[in-house]
Amino acid sequence: MHRHWLGGDGAVRRFLPWCFGGESWAFRDEDGEVRQRMIRLMVQSGPDEGKEAVFRGRRVRVGRGLSNDFALTDAMVSQVHGEVVVQGDGVYWRDLRSRHGTQVRLQAMTVTLHDRDQPQEVELQSGSEILLGESLLRVGWEARDVPVAPPPRRPVATVTANTDEMQGEQLYKRPTANVDEVTQRLSRQDPRLIAIFRLSRSLNTVVDRGEVLDLVARMTFEAFPAANFFAVSMPEDPEHPEAPMAPVLTRTRASDRGEDQAPSLLSQSLLRQVFDRREAILFVRDETGMQPTESIVNARITACIAAPLVGPQRLIGVMQVDTRGTGGLFGPDDLDLFTVLASYAAFALERIELMSSIVDMFEAVVSMSVNATDARDPSTAGHSARVCALTLRLAERVNACTEGRFADVRFSDTEMRELRYATLLHDFGKIAVRERVLMKPTRLPPETLRTVRERLQVARLAQRLAHAEGRRDGPRDPEEALRRIDRLEKLVLHYQPGIPLPEKEAEDLAALGADTFTDATGTTRPLLDEDELRNMRIPKGTLNEDEWEDMRSHARHSEELLRSIPWEKGLERVPTFAGLHHEKLDGSGYPYGRKAEDLPLQVRMMTIADIFDAMTSADRPYRSAGEHQWALEVIAQMAAGGLLDPDLVALFHQDIEELGAPTIGL
Repeated sequence: MHRHWLGGDGAVRRFLPWCFGGESWAFRDEDGEVRQRMIRLMVQSGPDEGKEAVFRGRRVRVGRGLSNDFALTDAMVSQVHGEVVVQGDGVYWRDLRSRHGTQVRLQAMTVTLHDRDQPQEVELQSGSEILLGESLLRVGWEARDVPVAPPPRRPVATVTANTDEMQGEQLYKRPTANVDEVTQRLSRQDPRLIAIFRLSRSLNTVVDRGEVLDLVARMTFEAFPAANFFAVSMPEDPEHPEAPMAPVLTRTRASDRGEDQAPSLLSQSLLRQVFDRREAILFVRDETGMQPTESIVNARITACIAAPLVGPQRLIGVMQVDTRGTGGLFGPDDLDLFTVLASYAAFALERIELMSSIVDMFEAVVSMSVNATDARDPSTAGHSARVCALTLRLAERVNACTEGRFADVRFSDTEMRELRYATLLHDFGKIAVRERVLMKPTRLPPETLRTVRERLQVARLAQRLAHAEGRRDGPRDPEEALRRIDRLEKLVLHYQPGIPLPEKEAEDLAALGADTFTDATGTTRPLLDEDELRNMRIPKGTLNEDEWEDMRSHARHSEELLRSIPWEKGLERVPTFAGLHHEKLDGSGYPYGRKAEDLPLQVRMMTIADIFDAMTSADRPYRSAGEHQWALEVIAQMAAGGLLDPDLVALFHQDIEELGAPTIGL
């Protein structure tokens, strides 16, 4: 039966058969044309300023909950605040007992609706403004031509025949369809899709698996009359037909915690069917013994929906909801909607798994790089890890400061990650340093020392031969020459390690090494050549200036190599920090000679930790280990001399004293 009424403009309206809730969203005008009323909402000011949407239908619900047709983020707006309703030829705003009420601005007046006991409504004019909380909405509408006949509905499900094992039960099946196709089919029918689309945007920013499932569970309870929510993982052995599927998350509508949950309603066999066939199911159990029919509204029924979590690359598990104990029902359209929701969840979960695997892989690459650096120079094995631990502890000390220079300094989690990678990889450039320099344990390399000793032995033989023949080999008599050769050999052997060389011994080495002898070919040769003498006269350590320049290049190499990595946002300074860890505040450091104003706190902390570990760790080939207290005193002197940050050195000293050297494994 059609319903007629007389519109405000005198035109005769007639309701058409397709309708929502018993009232039509379309009418015929006096010319017989089918027209459709379109409601337009736009946020003119407030947290969602600029948001706009057009709706077809007789009712548009507005509020803060995700299940609203027009959802707002304004904290002063109620979960379900009100609705725009088409009644007859008029359009009304209805306040649904909102907490703070609604103000409706008409052309000549402002009407306040605020009754917590019952809804209130007022007729709107096109262009009316509605104030909810801090959000100002503008409402307008227009009529558009629509087809005379409504679009045909697609068959939504197939009902299986009952079996002896499933008496009084119905099972709807649907293969997982293309999400875009399902979404397009439902978008004109179910306003809950708007909330699901909003959820999909939220899922794009989530990086935690549990948070994804919590968001999906909350959205499920808003969009469906569900009592319980389950997410079930893929079996450990997918190929085994009886491998169980274990819940990874359970939630109830009454509590968002997972305690004391009832077991999953569906059997393992049905869950396995969803998993193996990748098809969503709507399962209905008739507990009254009634014969199953398509209309199950008045029966005491528990219903379940289960959908596969199908990601872009693999099947993750199964997601399901049920309505036990609530009397709620699911229909075939709910099956479609839940399938879309499961698809969004699966994409988000697989994205997080992919991100996690990328992070794990990168961590493994970092660990491999540190191990490769240690393997290249075993004498400093563990140095990078120790510098990392010391630097991060110092950063935590800075974060804990509530007064003084560092009271307002707080390193974020991302900055701490950045500092961690920089410290672990600060010596990575050593893989580009020549091995004979990196591993040089003595002033003269072993092969060079052997050559020198053989040469000194030849010189002795030459002096003895000259003595036997009653002549001189060189300006001195043979006995004095032999004593000088012995003295030179003792000095060479004694100062092979990198111990400090006193100035007098350096002069003696120069004088003794310049002595000559005549070899078997008749050639006059010095006891030490120019390069050997240069290495033996190194004041401290085992590296000469050219070798030190090569060693110092590792900082620059570290920065260059790390810049080849596409660091994520927030970690871009890792190469810079790694390349500056040998700089000093007065500009005397290397490789760039940067001064205090160009050295961030992170670099200053790393420099202190690096120096301390270098002085206190196991013997390096070019430097011996020292006592921890002595190392702290040296660092304090460097700070007093303007090389290191004195405030950071004081915090570092305090940390080492409290922690104790044995505890930090130095």
